[in-house]
Amino acid sequence: MLDTRKILQENLKALLATRPDTSRLNLSREMKVGDGTLGSIQYGTGNPTLEILETIARFFELETWRLLSPNLGHSPSKSNRKGHAANLHHWPFAKVTAPDFDTLPRADKDEVEHQVIYKVKRFKEGRRRRKQT
Repeated sequence: MLDTRKILQENLKALLATRPDTSRLNLSREMKVGDGTLGSIQYGTGNPTLEILETIARFFELETWRLLSPNLGHSPSKSNRKGHAANLHHWPFAKVTAPDFDTLPRADKDEVEHQVIYKVKRFKEGRRRRKQT
């Protein structure tokens, strides 16, 4: 049986790591979620409401179910190889091949993915702000 609290804890830690330049307190303010609530989830002692989970998911531009799925709902690397082969025409890294990327440890791949997600989100926010002015 899956330990949902542990999965949520690991996923939140991974998501917070995508914003290393911002403290948890400031992130909680941006999300409009109490810092104590985020802290209790991060340390595996929290029991958040569905509303809190939806707020966190919206902030990180995820579907809520991903917060409660191992590895944010991503398949393990072995079963994900077919996905890489199917998506090679969308491969964004010209100087790195998908097989080379697959040789990286899971934690490194997750870090790269989270950094890309963060950069894309920042780009979209900047574009949105320019449209508003």
